[in-house]
Amino acid sequence: MGLPKVAWLRIALGAIIVLGILVFYRFSVHDRFIALRESWEQERTIEAKILELREENIDLEEVIEDLNPDGREIDRIVREDLRWIRPTESMINLPEKE
Repeated sequence: MGLPKVAWLRIALGAIIVLGILVFYRFSVHDRFIALRESWEQERTIEAKILELREENIDLEEVIEDLNPDGREIDRIVREDLRWIRPTESMINLPEKE
């Protein structure tokens, strides 16, 4: 004979509830989860950039330390790279080694 009318109503009601939950998940929770996952990826990217900048800062601090007012490193850079001399000095240009 089949299921009574009440059983069919319960099945239909259950199916509607499950369908409602799936629709709610799709339009509410799913989109939020995707946005959350994207924000986690952005956070990882930003953290990697922060680490990179910290390493660069350490390198720059070493350069600054080398350029302290004692003048040794500044003097070396000016003499070697810019080929400057003091007013009381003379420069002799030697051919470069081959």
